[in-house]
Amino acid sequence: MAAFPGSMIPGPLADAESGPIPGPGPGALPAGFDAPRLRMGPDQYARLPDEIDEGFRRDDRGQPIPVPAAGFTDTDRFFEARGRFRIFRTCNTWISRILRAAGLRFGIWTPTRYAVTLSVA
Repeated sequence: MAAFPGSMIPGPLADAESGPIPGPGPGALPAGFDAPRLRMGPDQYARLPDEIDEGFRRDDRGQPIPVPAAGFTDTDRFFEARGRFRIFRTCNTWISRILRAAGLRFGIWTPTRYAVTLSVA
């Protein structure tokens, strides 16, 4: 299983049984944010880091490469990725692929946020 360096994901993580684990720094969700919850077993949850880890471009030391000053808010961080963003290959289709690879049932084609929401429901 891939191990994420503490400096890479210091914000909230998800616990398969108890839900989000709050924390400061990049990744922390705003107070009152109502995120949909996914139900997954321990084996599915254990596959997520490896699936996510495969998508990062790496520097000479093998570390994910952060995109300087990129993010929607001061609590998120972007990293360089393998592959390219295209109109038919969006962040929404990426999350769909990652969750299916981890063993969850999820929409095959989820180009929009609404399509992802329907898959979670």
